[in-house]
Amino acid sequence: MRTLPRSVLFITLGLAIGAQSARAEARDVGPEAGALFNTFLFRGPGEVLGVSGRGGTFVTNSRGERWHRSTRGLVNAAGVEAFNFNTCQARSSPSILYAVTGDGLFRSDDFAGRWTPLAPLPDPALAACDVDPRDPNVVYTMNQGLITPFQLFKTTDGGRSFAVVGAGLQALENPILLIVAPTDPDTVYIADFLTGTYVSHDGGLTFARLGNAPDFPLRVIPSPNVDGTLFVTADATYRSVDGGATFGRVLDAFVSDLALDPLDGFVLYAAAGLAGLFRSEDNGKTFTPFSGFPADQLGSIGANAIGIQATKKGSTFYLNTGHGNFRSDDGARTFVPIERGYRGAQVGDLAFDSAGRLLVPVFNSAGLFRALRQPGKYEIAGDALPDDSEQQVEAIAASPDDPDVYVVATLGGIFLTTDGGASWTLSSEPGFFGPSSRAAFAPSDGQKVYVVGSFGGLSWSVDGGHSFASTGRGRFGSVAVDPSNGDTVYAGDWANNRGVFKSTDGGRTLQATGLTTGNFSALAVDPQDSNVVHAGHRTGSVFRSLDAGATFAPSGTGLAGAGVMGLAIEPTTRRLYAWMSSGGLFRSDDGATTWTPVETREARLRSGLTAGRGALAIDPAQPGHVFLGNGSVLEVHDDLEAHDD
Repeated sequence: MRTLPRSVLFITLGLAIGAQSARAEARDVGPEAGALFNTFLFRGPGEVLGVSGRGGTFVTNSRGERWHRSTRGLVNAAGVEAFNFNTCQARSSPSILYAVTGDGLFRSDDFAGRWTPLAPLPDPALAACDVDPRDPNVVYTMNQGLITPFQLFKTTDGGRSFAVVGAGLQALENPILLIVAPTDPDTVYIADFLTGTYVSHDGGLTFARLGNAPDFPLRVIPSPNVDGTLFVTADATYRSVDGGATFGRVLDAFVSDLALDPLDGFVLYAAAGLAGLFRSEDNGKTFTPFSGFPADQLGSIGANAIGIQATKKGSTFYLNTGHGNFRSDDGARTFVPIERGYRGAQVGDLAFDSAGRLLVPVFNSAGLFRALRQPGKYEIAGDALPDDSEQQVEAIAASPDDPDVYVVATLGGIFLTTDGGASWTLSSEPGFFGPSSRAAFAPSDGQKVYVVGSFGGLSWSVDGGHSFASTGRGRFGSVAVDPSNGDTVYAGDWANNRGVFKSTDGGRTLQATGLTTGNFSALAVDPQDSNVVHAGHRTGSVFRSLDAGATFAPSGTGLAGAGVMGLAIEPTTRRLYAWMSSGGLFRSDDGATTWTPVETREARLRSGLTAGRGALAIDPAQPGHVFLGNGSVLEVHDDLEAHDD
């Protein structure tokens, strides 16, 4: 039998699925916020680009008054968007950009209007890139060193071919940054968080460690205009004027970004996190606090990125903080928010509270957003969390009967609010609840709450989330509570291939179910028949139990994709929805016996496993309204009448 090429198979599958799901509507309704993963990039007047990792890449041509997502062509072989870790720009040709992704290097020649994949690399999970300041076709990129040993690659033909360079870098353990000196194309710096800072003076062929550079470097920023001057940020910010031979401490704060005033070559501006903005008038020898930027707009990460674009009237300042993007037209004395269309938040989970409001936990931003009546508009409900926890809210559960009571799992532990986010209290011992975390209130008893996470096993509360106890250890990644019995809870393993567990005593003890192997990203118990339990396999399909977990059988007929990103049941209709990695959104009207595609374009594009966890929530008041969270939030309107025709 003749085998079709992979590209033909992907196109054929996409056309077949798309034809069945053409009437479903999908739109981006995520919070208009997001931390930049690199500095602001500029082209012509008012043209600005920002990259928010899995939140997406955004461009404006109106000085930030309106942003639009610019990821056309930034798609891997599985048909999903590649995770854009950061983007580097050709200084000599600002229209040319290179995107570092988990699927290799991509190039755009029109300022992110369209992206094209470049020659494949041995390890496509990349960490950073930079471009020769004089030749836009000379590019360096490096892998993360997680799958294969670290390698530095160089292309001199715009990405048609790559050579391995970088002798002297064998000791690298955690490479995080690569940058070419703007003043010298032969000088290349690499920062490794664990082993230090390295420099090459021969175009990346050989490197030597800078022995006097500060330990644990997080950023290396060469001066934009003075050869041999560079800044290294670690516990503070250090400056060298002799190419890295010696360093002096210049600022007692971590600087995440540094911008040169385009109208004055000796004036620098530094984004220094919660410390705010700083200005130097002597090329970085000394810094002083600058600007009247309000502290309540800095958020948990503070001043994160700064960019300055020269205009006919002076300079326009752009600033990214934990609360989004801002612009100043008066020399950084005052700033206004420029957030319309910038839906770059990295979403960790989704839930509806008992008032029917969508709750959206996010990373590296304001912690938690709560939807307002106007579609796609939100209020912040998480900025009263401690800074470390606000930066990384992984999971949320909302009380079934009190619209102001939420529980969140964060990097700093479990927190409870009883006033809609105005204040939060720590409910557990401080602990690490990482990307596998999920939380759930018992639908029939608002006093019982369950949280699973990276290393804490199953945590349970009998006082509405005020305090928690834990059962066992292990890394669970999904949780579901019997709608009619708050003491019956299911927990799915996340990474150790142990299957699904069940507790009938409120989480105090756990027993194996009929699924004894596999990792599970989502669980759901039928709201009208608690004997029916559905389990979504993290890298597989859906399984169903008809006897309260005693036995399970595959139930994924009609599903397509590489794993379950989210799974939920519509309470009133008992329809099931499954969001499949590399597949899209599917619906079952017969209890998971068969599945049909609902939306397989945007839902598929946003379903890359490298982009992180997915979450699926169904609007309890509007049948067929499904929300998908990962990079931002997609609202899919399943036109049920059209599908029934």
